[in-house]
Amino acid sequence: VWMIDIIRKIWKPLFYKYINDFWFGQKTNISLEGEVYWQIPPYEKWSQAKLFTMSFGQWITATLIQMASAYSALANWWLYMQPYIVESMKLPNGITIKNDPKPLRRVIKEETSKKIVAMLVEWVKHWFAKKWWVDWYDVAWKTWTSQIASKGWYEVGSAWHTITSYGWFAPAWNPRFVVIVRIDRPRSAVYSETTSSVMFQRIASYLLSYYGIPKNN
Repeated sequence: VWMIDIIRKIWKPLFYKYINDFWFGQKTNISLEGEVYWQIPPYEKWSQAKLFTMSFGQWITATLIQMASAYSALANWWLYMQPYIVESMKLPNGITIKNDPKPLRRVIKEETSKKIVAMLVEWVKHWFAKKWWVDWYDVAWKTWTSQIASKGWYEVGSAWHTITSYGWFAPAWNPRFVVIVRIDRPRSAVYSETTSSVMFQRIASYLLSYYGIPKNN
C-alpha cells in the first residue's frame, strides 16, 4: 500500500527513469559471456494496474548481479558503479591489469540515499526478520519473497513454490560487502524470514569476523 501511494505521487515517467538509472532492464556489462536481461517496456504502454503492481516489484525481472549493483549504488551514497569480476589479473609476462572502480552515473541524491539506508537499518533492528540480526554491526538489509509464475498465474502451495531472497550491505555506514542471497523453492518455509535470512546471518557473521571489520555499535 505504501509503495502504491509513493508511485501515485511520482507517476510513470519518473518511476521509469529510476528503473533505468538503477540499471534494470539492461545488461550490466559485467564481462561475463551470456549475460541475460529482461527489457522493460516503455511507460506509455503501462496500464495503471501494471504501474501499481510494479511499484512493489512485479513485472520487473532482475538478475542477482542487477540487484547487487543496485544495492551497491545505495552503499556508495548515490553512485552506480560498473560491476566487474576480478580486481586484477597478472599475465605470464609479468604485466598486471587492474580493474579500477568506475562510477557510471548518479542515481539519486546522497541525502536520499542516506535516508533509505537508515530505513534499511531500522528494518533490521525492529521489524521483519530481526532475530537474524548480526551482533555489534549496523547492517542495511531487506527481505523479499517472490511467487513463481505458472500458466498465466502463480504456483500455489505452502513450500517449494516461492523464491526467497535477501539483499544486504555492511557495515551500513561504511560498507565493505554487498551480498544478495537467493533460494529457489525452499523446502522448509515459504518466506525469506526463515530461509534466506538464516543463510544471510551466517555469511555476514563469517565475513565480518574473517576480515576483521571493526564493530560499530
